[in-house]
Amino acid sequence: MLIIAHRGASGEAPENTLAAFDLAWRQQADGIELDVRLSRDGRVMVHHDPTTKRLTGTDLSIADSTSDALRQLDFGIWKGPEFAGQRMPVLDEVLAAAPPGKQVVIEIKCGPEIIPALSQVLKNPANHAAQLAVSLISFNLDTLIACQQSLPEIPCLFLQEADASTTNGFSADLITLALEQGFAGLDLDYKGLTETFAAQVRQAGLHLLTWTVNELSQLAHLRACGVEGITTDWPLQFLNSLQQVGEHS
Repeated sequence: MLIIAHRGASGEAPENTLAAFDLAWRQQADGIELDVRLSRDGRVMVHHDPTTKRLTGTDLSIADSTSDALRQLDFGIWKGPEFAGQRMPVLDEVLAAAPPGKQVVIEIKCGPEIIPALSQVLKNPANHAAQLAVSLISFNLDTLIACQQSLPEIPCLFLQEADASTTNGFSADLITLALEQGFAGLDLDYKGLTETFAAQVRQAGLHLLTWTVNELSQLAHLRACGVEGITTDWPLQFLNSLQQVGEHS
């Protein structure tokens, strides 16, 4: 089971910053998950929200601001004084700093307008993307379809939140959709995942990831489901737990 650090090791460091990603690598996480949006000047910025207000107190729209303006703000001080001065990363620098062979899961938080810039970043040899296991995820079906068409060499996984109205938390139509669109797999809300549905996903030949798992008590269930990877804010805790049962080196 792969342990993927959600927005970096965000339980201990400010989310989606170089500090959080560096900590995840130092903790020996198998991969990182991060969010991307497009700035006004066409840079692929690593940030979750549509604005900067929650993390900085300054309300700038990512889409309406230049990368220079966004990178003037401090995205670390809210987590603690030791993180003061952390800037909003561009995707290029996150990829360039990732160890070879590691997983980098990129969630697209905006629309297909980001794809040309994203493609340019991923194809730039200086960013070492070819040495990484990069995958793309999104809740937006149209965006993911556009990614599949524009970047067929990059695995695409459809993000889904659990549906409390269905018996399994997810509809079997989701598997059919993923197969029809040629997606590599599904990245599912762990709260709705059952062993039965997980088996159906695996039998369809699809990869299966889950998010965002922060309770170690869920680990046994997800192992039983045959989940390939979990996304968590606390990668070190989960790595240690798996090592104790001999399921992670």
